[in-house]
Amino acid sequence: MPVEWRSRLKIDDQAVVDIATRSAIASIRVRTSQGLDERGRPFRPYSPEYAERRREAGLGSRVDLHVTGAMLGSLRLLRWRRGTRGIELEIGPDGAMGRDPPRKMGGRSIPNNLKAMYVSRWRRFLGMRKEDLARMASEIRRRALKAVR
Repeated sequence: MPVEWRSRLKIDDQAVVDIATRSAIASIRVRTSQGLDERGRPFRPYSPEYAERRREAGLGSRVDLHVTGAMLGSLRLLRWRRGTRGIELEIGPDGAMGRDPPRKMGGRSIPNNLKAMYVSRWRRFLGMRKEDLARMASEIRRRALKAVR
């Protein structure tokens, strides 16, 4: 008669949340810096006027949502909860004031979360692709196995 053996590995929710948060933020930053939206498609081009202002400010006209780095640099875990399908994360920019864009850009300080809300109306960048989620799951599995050894 075969012996049946089962083991349940308990992983601390907070540890999973920490790993998933780091993975999600890294995925969003890398993808955005490559000029890709949450579906992996190129962002719409900047308007000719805005692209020209970016070139004059030395920022180039490639759409990567980067002027000072404050908006993407402020991505944080805003809240999490255990849902019916697992742990659900809400990630977004914090409400801190962003740095002023270069003077040639004519901008002013705006809280990062408001800036992101405005930008994401035209260029959706805060979502996760299936590939991002698979990478995140793989990282959680790898860390869980490492903890068992």
